[in-house]
Amino acid sequence: MGHKHSVDIVVSPVHCDPLPNVSGLLVSTTNTRMGTKVVFSCEEGKRIQGSQQATCLPSGNWSADLPYCQVAECQDISDSSDGLVMVKADDRVVGSRAHFSCPQGYGLRGQARVECLDTGQWSGPLPSCVEVRCSGLPAPENGFIEGGPSGESREYRGGDLVRFGCRTDHMMLGAGVVVCEENDRWSAPVPKCVPACQYPSVREGARISSRVSYFYRINETVTFECPDGFQLRGSPMIQCIGRGRWSAAVPRCQPLHTGRAPGL
Repeated sequence: MGHKHSVDIVVSPVHCDPLPNVSGLLVSTTNTRMGTKVVFSCEEGKRIQGSQQATCLPSGNWSADLPYCQVAECQDISDSSDGLVMVKADDRVVGSRAHFSCPQGYGLRGQARVECLDTGQWSGPLPSCVEVRCSGLPAPENGFIEGGPSGESREYRGGDLVRFGCRTDHMMLGAGVVVCEENDRWSAPVPKCVPACQYPSVREGARISSRVSYFYRINETVTFECPDGFQLRGSPMIQCIGRGRWSAAVPRCQPLHTGRAPGL
């Protein structure tokens, strides 16, 4: 007669060891059952060192060692310049910014600012400094370049100034001074010198009641008035007719009843 044996089979789920708390390390799940996949990441400003994921194996072991997080830093760029680029950076940790500039006479080619990314890389390459050159400028018609003849044949460096002037009986429209800027361009176009009349000197108490200016363009007019108790002798309005000439003499003020001049 044979013997019968019974065997009890106990099935229990496989678990891996709980993952320890590591400063700055973030885990996608706290589940430790077999087959569970955990994704690791770091707090902002830190970079993961090691595997970014692990799976709980049938053996009860994790498929990878626990990673750790370290403060993410970008490369020190202060020593990477060509000697001309001036670098201003508060730090090299994630989120820090570096600002670049060039000495006078040079223009920046590239980004003026970069940021340290969480990848440990700067957001852009290091720029360079290139010597700025602006082409020569012609003198305005009926005008001149102060300090010398027309500079069309010469080149100017960054930061150089050119000053313009106009001939007598002409007024300037535009900028009297231009600067050679970082982009190899002048800060403003060559101004124009247009015919004009100079401010008419008032006489014997007369005063200008219209717009007052140092120069007036052709066909612009100036009107005059007198204070109370005085009457205007001459044309109340004169017009600029060109070559620095006005259409009439400046009028004067004469007392209505006495011979005294206004203001006396």
